[in-house]
Amino acid sequence: MWRLFFPLLLLTTVSLAVEPEGFSRWFSAANFFSGGNPLRYFSRKFARVSLGGVCSEDADCSTLANAVCGDGLCRCASDFFAANRTCLPAPVFQERCANSTLCRAPFQCLDGLCECPLGSKERSGKCIKDCLAGSVLVEKENECFAVQELGAECSFGEQCSARYSECSADGRCRCIAGTVKKGHQCVTLSQCPLGETPLEDGAPLACDRASLKCTNGTYCLYAQFSDRHGFCCPEISESSPSRPNRPQEMNCPVGAPLHDKDCADCPWETHHCFTYTIANVQQQMCCPNDCPRSQPIRQENRCFAAAPHGSACTVDAQCASVAGALCSTESRTCECPPGHFHEGARCKHVAKLGDVCENSADCAHGSHTECVHGICQCVAGFIPEPMTFEDDQLVQEHCIARPFCPTISGLKTMTDDYIECDSRHSRCPEGKFCRRWWTDALRNKSYSLCCRTPSLQQYGAICDHFGMEMLLANSLEAGGALPIRCPLSPILRVQHDAVGDFGDESVHVCPSQSVCVFNPFSSNEGICCHYRYQR
Repeated sequence: MWRLFFPLLLLTTVSLAVEPEGFSRWFSAANFFSGGNPLRYFSRKFARVSLGGVCSEDADCSTLANAVCGDGLCRCASDFFAANRTCLPAPVFQERCANSTLCRAPFQCLDGLCECPLGSKERSGKCIKDCLAGSVLVEKENECFAVQELGAECSFGEQCSARYSECSADGRCRCIAGTVKKGHQCVTLSQCPLGETPLEDGAPLACDRASLKCTNGTYCLYAQFSDRHGFCCPEISESSPSRPNRPQEMNCPVGAPLHDKDCADCPWETHHCFTYTIANVQQQMCCPNDCPRSQPIRQENRCFAAAPHGSACTVDAQCASVAGALCSTESRTCECPPGHFHEGARCKHVAKLGDVCENSADCAHGSHTECVHGICQCVAGFIPEPMTFEDDQLVQEHCIARPFCPTISGLKTMTDDYIECDSRHSRCPEGKFCRRWWTDALRNKSYSLCCRTPSLQQYGAICDHFGMEMLLANSLEAGGALPIRCPLSPILRVQHDAVGDFGDESVHVCPSQSVCVFNPFSSNEGICCHYRYQR
């Protein structure tokens, strides 16, 4: 090997000999080759490295994309997995995976898809605990803690469910300063940034977004941006006589500001930046939130976290991420209401037979319908299920396979002469028998109809088709005799409903010198035929 590289090494040495002394010290063979070892440099540059090969540092695995040196061997880097001697990117949330494939952390391969571990849900590429109803997630701990009322013990502020409450220093849920406890809620004490709020019958003059009824010289102040109701406060302008000659300390709409914080370092989980401008002078304060940012749903003076579809909930408003979803009173999870299904960010109405649809997924599952030209219609080979007097429904909602009866010349469609019956308790008119022709596996329901009872001549034609004659059960009374029925091979059995049943005692094994021929009027039995005697 050294013979191959010797000319290059010699050339390098000779070239350096004629350069200035300083240049020679900088551009030396030791500096040119990585680590001062020519053999190591060329082995890294040109040698074929494979997964599992010996290494001492990441550079030894550089010819293998997405590989690093770990425990002395070349391995795939994190978020990559080995496949066919290469390192491929690991699949992420809800991408397909195999049991031998490692999903990108923290996801796991469950039923062929990368999902969060059981008991967790995905949020912004992370897996967080999926808390049950009555508990709340504390994100910094990634654990669920019980929701607490005012006065109850707590460890974190997220546990306190009442608006404008906090987990106080004594370890209990208390109302923040500037509010008072009234029952299970914290009642706010309205205060204007500057000046006193106008009164009406001894109470602060109230206003709302729908009807602003503040008097001239006042405006409607909302304690929180999401509030619909507020209170009136005096306007203060540069020319106003009530404007102070020097800056005064401003008030938060509710509670007290954090004096050691400003809008640059306001703790956003529990506070927000409140700004007030007087002429060209702007003042900012760090004022308390009514609810933690992790629980932005406000209802009945309580705070709730948003709940993804299928997650635990307490009130309907938590399910707003999917339009039309509700908090089920039975499962206490966010679900679509009955008659609807979840698709993307909305609950879509299940389209029944004849209803308007956008695609076939809109049509009711298991109804054997598809969306054709914007209308749910029966799929090919199916018809609307005929209605009977026993049906409770007033409209057809389901499609069934096209009904047929067997004849000697083949199957005959019976859409115009459909008479439903019970295969075990036949109610067919005289001259007809009850035959089961189809089973709807999705509904676990069988369908039977009345078919014409075959004549002795039709039975005879079955044997005649094979150049054979039919054997009668009683040859002395041919006029009233029936063919000898025989059991088919188990491979040919389909169902037990037709003229006769495999369990019927009148089904026998064919006599000698005869064979059992398939009977189209039955699915599980045949008739005995023998070859015509040669004379």
